[in-house]
Amino acid sequence: MEPYKTKIFILLLLFSSQYVFAGLDPIIIKGKIDTSITKANQNYEISIRLNNSASYLDQSDLLNFPVKADGTFLATIKPLSRHTYLSFWIINKNKESPNSGNLLPIAFPARIYSKLQELYLFEHGDSVRADFFKSGNIIFRGKGAEKLDCQVKMYSIEDVPSVVSSRESQLVGDTALTLLSSVLEHTKKIRLAIIESYKYKFSDSIFRLLQCDATSLSEYYLLSGLPYRCTAAPTAINAHSAIRYFEKHFMRENASLDTGFLSNSAFLADVLFEREFNFTRLFNNNGNFTRGDSFEAVYQRIKRSYKGLLRDKMLLICFQQLNLYYPDEARLNVDDAIQVTESDIYKKLLESWANKQFKAYPFKLTDASGKVHSLADYKGKILVIDYWFTGCSWCANLNAVMQVIAQNYEANKHVIFMTISVDQNKNKWVKSVAANLYCSDKSVNLFTNGEGVQNMAYKYYNYVGAPQQLIIGKNGEIVSSHPPRPDLGPQELLNKIFSRNAETGIVKADQKLALSNPNAIAFMDLLDKSLRAPR
Repeated sequence: MEPYKTKIFILLLLFSSQYVFAGLDPIIIKGKIDTSITKANQNYEISIRLNNSASYLDQSDLLNFPVKADGTFLATIKPLSRHTYLSFWIINKNKESPNSGNLLPIAFPARIYSKLQELYLFEHGDSVRADFFKSGNIIFRGKGAEKLDCQVKMYSIEDVPSVVSSRESQLVGDTALTLLSSVLEHTKKIRLAIIESYKYKFSDSIFRLLQCDATSLSEYYLLSGLPYRCTAAPTAINAHSAIRYFEKHFMRENASLDTGFLSNSAFLADVLFEREFNFTRLFNNNGNFTRGDSFEAVYQRIKRSYKGLLRDKMLLICFQQLNLYYPDEARLNVDDAIQVTESDIYKKLLESWANKQFKAYPFKLTDASGKVHSLADYKGKILVIDYWFTGCSWCANLNAVMQVIAQNYEANKHVIFMTISVDQNKNKWVKSVAANLYCSDKSVNLFTNGEGVQNMAYKYYNYVGAPQQLIIGKNGEIVSSHPPRPDLGPQELLNKIFSRNAETGIVKADQKLALSNPNAIAFMDLLDKSLRAPR
């Protein structure tokens, strides 16, 4: 693990530099956000992400810029390269909102891309005005605005209209896939026609990138759904149809494919990764269409079949995506991936990802009595940490389930259940701890000393909102920074699990039903596996 065991302060310094290349002019974005958006979210900051992939698991830097009371803002961004994809977000800080704590697209839910993030292509030196409206409309003006206006129109076209989705859900096998693929082909042609209409306003590089993006969006939509068709009734018919469709349309050798310039596309690497992952899911030996056979199978296909910047980007996506299924295999292969990655940017991103996934932040936090607790104090123990804040209904649900799970480990002194509040007001936190609504008096309950979400231990894992969960192993290694949430699962089951006391607000979870939830089972499997691991 030595290649990525970098000192934390060095890692942060690298990230603060943004890997800026000499000679690149900053991107300047000034504009206005509809004040109804900032009021609804009770947040006067716009968050802009410099994306390295289009997946929602992308952990690229999130830059926050203040928004004035009238909705105006100014953002100056140092680009990573000549072409940079940005996405626009706001953190919901409204404690009364069901989306409280979540990172939401600006003008949510009008602008949300369900499969991949909605990314906007900028060139270094762009200087634009961007106005965001509650309706979801975005208007760009200024230097570089034409390509952004084109992308707004491209994203505004629904991949598959709801009436088509409704009809497709009534069909099975080849008939369903034929309908879906024909509609997606039509959507792709419309997007390409829009891009063509701007052709003489773009440089050749921008034109080619946007064409690649439009094509990739439709391909990803279809690819990402194929494995799940194999588990839908009638399973035999749908599985056979999905596999045959993949063989016909996506089974092709890459011959050490390097698309060169198009490696910069926002979506191409995600699509190609999905293709390789789907190969191992559809043609696996254990009948698991969700996971496939192994991390190694996907990882080696990417190493063997691609090269250059495209391969480096796909390797990062591979670890981000498959660590959810194969954390042990990801851990064993990450050193090799760092060594074979050629791009300095992606090598550093992979090192950073590995640190955050495999080495816990050395926190030092206090409990209600003022006693300091540090990570080092719990060496040899399994730490189960829940992040929460007062007023978070999801945190209350999670606490109810975690109390049930904790009962299963009461006799095991090697498992410590801990909570960390991101409340900023200590008195509020103390009252909430006493109420047992968000945490248990049997847990170690800690406070971020008023730092809230700015606390380094919280920011280290790129968490946004709460609840968040973290499992740390016996030697300070991260077992998972995003384990399966035991309070989430099939809605029909969740409706039966929880009950809330109308007077106290305390949530209870039915023990038998809570422990039957697939997410709770997977969560406890992680704990049991960690307990069996050698010290």
